[in-house]
Amino acid sequence: EQISRMLQFSEPLRSVQPANSSVIRIGEDEFSFLFNRSDKSILTQLKDIVGTTEIKRIKIVSPYYDKEGTGIIALKNAFSPQSIECYVDEKLGLTPFLLDDDSISLFRQGPSKNKSGITHAKIMQLESYDCTYVLFGSANATAAALGVGTRRNDEASILLRHEEHCDFISELGVAAGE
Repeated sequence: EQISRMLQFSEPLRSVQPANSSVIRIGEDEFSFLFNRSDKSILTQLKDIVGTTEIKRIKIVSPYYDKEGTGIIALKNAFSPQSIECYVDEKLGLTPFLLDDDSISLFRQGPSKNKSGITHAKIMQLESYDCTYVLFGSANATAAALGVGTRRNDEASILLRHEEHCDFISELGVAAGE
C-alpha cells in the first residue's frame, strides 16, 4: 500500500525502469541495493557487479575503520586499485591507526561545509576509466560492515553506477585537512 502511494505521488518513481530484479536504471545510472546476506556479503555483491572493470582509484569517507584497516585491505585485494584514499575523522571516529600499507593514503578530513562541522557520511567511491561506482548507506569501512570475516553487521547500502567519471566525494565537500 505504501509503495502504491509513493508511485501515485512521485513522477520520478513512476518512470523507473527495472533492469532486472536487483538493479534499477534511471537514465544512464544504475542503482543496486546491497546488504549483508547469509550467502553473500556486501563486498562479494560489489565484486559481482563491478566484474572485470578495472578500478584505478578508491576513495573512502567513513567515521569508522578497523584499527588494522581490515576493511580497506579487503577492498584493495578485491579490486587492486592503483591508489586508495581514506578520509578519517580523528576526533569523532575510529581510525586505522595500525594500518601499515604505503599504498593506502590516510587524510585528516578538513572542515565540513555544514554548520556542525561533522561529516558522518559513509561513502566508498570506486573510479574506473569509464565510469564511477559509489556505495553509500549504513556500512562503515570495516570488515564487519562489508561482511568480510566471521562477523557480519546488518548493513544496507545503495550502489550507484554512473556512466561517466565523477568525483562525488569532492562534490560533497570532503577534502583533506591540515
